[in-house]
Amino acid sequence: MPSEEENEKLIKDLIRKDCSLKRRQLPVRSLNPDLIFNMKEFINADYVFCYVSFGSEISTTEFIKFVLDSGKKLVVPRCKDKNGNMEAVRLYGESDLCIGTFGIYEPVNGSPIDSRLIDFAIIPALSFDHAGYRVGYGKGYYDKFMKDISPFKVGVCHKELCAKNIPHEVHDLKCDKVIFL
Repeated sequence: MPSEEENEKLIKDLIRKDCSLKRRQLPVRSLNPDLIFNMKEFINADYVFCYVSFGSEISTTEFIKFVLDSGKKLVVPRCKDKNGNMEAVRLYGESDLCIGTFGIYEPVNGSPIDSRLIDFAIIPALSFDHAGYRVGYGKGYYDKFMKDISPFKVGVCHKELCAKNIPHEVHDLKCDKVIFL
C-alpha cells in the first residue's frame, strides 16, 4: 500500500499531466502589469524576480517590459543544472536573453545576485489552489530556490487550471497571492 507521501506524489503527477494537456488548448494570456503595480508589496520592492514565460505559460513579456521601465531591479531565473537548481540574474533588457536550459529564455551573461535581495516574485505553475500551493513541472526548481528567502510571492495561472486542493509537504512553495487569468 502506498505511503501518504507516495499518494501525494501520484496526485500531483495526475494534476501535472491533466493541466499540461489542458493548458495547451487555452488561449495565450498575458500578465497585465495593472494587476500588480498598485500592490503595496510591489511598490515597496527594490528587486523584482519574474520568470520568463515560454510555451503556453501565462506570458510575462508585458510585465517584464514594465518592470524594466519602472526603475526597479529585475531579476530572472537561470538554470544552473538539470537537477532543480537555479539562480537569479539581473536583466537589463530583453536582448540579454537567449534560449537556455529546457528551451527557456535565460540571461546569457551576468553574475547571479544574492537571492536574499529579492523583495517580490512572480511564480509560474501548471496549477495553483486558492491557498497558494502549486504544481510545477516536477523538478523542484522553485521549491529549492525559494526555500531560504522570503519575498512576497505572487503565483500566476490560467483560471481553468485552478485546483480545489493541491497536496503539499513542508518543503513545497506556497505563494502569498495567486492571480488566476
